[in-house]
Amino acid sequence: MRFIEITTAYVTVDKYAAFSLKRRGAVERPNSFGRVRRDFAPFAPRCNLRARRGLAHHQPRSAFTLVELLVVIAIIGILIGLLLPAVQAARESSRKTACSNQLRQMSLATLQFHDVRQQFPIGRQGDENSFGQHTQLFPYLELGNITMSFNFSIPAGQNEARLVKIPLFLCTSDIEDRMLDADNGANQYNWGKNNYRANGGSEFGRTANTNTANAKETNTGIFLTNDSVRLAQITDGTTHTAMFSEAIRGDGDDDHFEQESDLFQIANNANTDSTAEVYAKCMAINLLNKIGASNQTSFAGRNWIWGNYMTTRYNHVMLPNTWSCTRGNSPNNNGGAVTASSRHRGGVNVALCDGSVRFVTNEIDLATWRALGSKDGGETTVNGF
Repeated sequence: MRFIEITTAYVTVDKYAAFSLKRRGAVERPNSFGRVRRDFAPFAPRCNLRARRGLAHHQPRSAFTLVELLVVIAIIGILIGLLLPAVQAARESSRKTACSNQLRQMSLATLQFHDVRQQFPIGRQGDENSFGQHTQLFPYLELGNITMSFNFSIPAGQNEARLVKIPLFLCTSDIEDRMLDADNGANQYNWGKNNYRANGGSEFGRTANTNTANAKETNTGIFLTNDSVRLAQITDGTTHTAMFSEAIRGDGDDDHFEQESDLFQIANNANTDSTAEVYAKCMAINLLNKIGASNQTSFAGRNWIWGNYMTTRYNHVMLPNTWSCTRGNSPNNNGGAVTASSRHRGGVNVALCDGSVRFVTNEIDLATWRALGSKDGGETTVNGF
């Protein structure tokens, strides 16, 4: 039972009376003095409205408190913090797969080149043209339009084709071009850049004089200066020999060192160094003392047209993602340790001579890494390869 105000008096009305009031237009109920009073329907809406207002006034409001709001915001922040790394990992996995596919395309194109020419491309033509192996693969990479623009009688440094940007040669995990200082000629501003390197071998690769067409490089890989290799020479087996890998492009700044992309100078002891000695010297350097143009080169991968170690070739002297060294200021004449590197977490992609691609971790055994770089070293144990 509840009391509802009707005009100037209060009467006791239950739910049946309210219904009757609406249905018949009026109700009769005794008041507290025993008198009967008739109430008419025109007053009913007013009674109901006041009743509703009274009930609404006493109902509590539903809303978030400040504490509840902060808790919700904190939970959302935690969920976003958990989700973002997963999204980034998925994107990097996709980029690594894309990189692997591009390396596979290059290795298959090289095998097709061998089918036609009965030899692999020359790694570096050591005269003034200095074209590298990449320039010889275009017909087999469905890039014939670029081949048509080539004029191999013009030196590579003056060839108009050098300005062409080729997405196939760029790893999507290292897409940013940091060599943008047009006033610094070493950046080779506007030249097409490169991330994918051809295997020169497991030694440091000395060449007496690269400015002559007959000076051959001393190394054990597939792509050498002024020398071509045939499939039959890969006596270690195509599944145990690297063809291509990848390398991070330089930051274009000799006043700042970046371990994975810079090339650091070590002493050049003429012809007395061995690969083991080059490795030891490179491992012993203090990178903090290798800042400045006289101590480092920061322009790795600055073009795809040359066959230099700084641009389109690498070797297996140092482990992946360590750092690279040059004997003196020229890794082409004097050799060095120019290793593979990538922005993929934990290792690098390596295309093998059978056309397959494997992901090699940074923790690979040095002997196994060296064995992958050699085509005819006769190694009996190559763990996992």
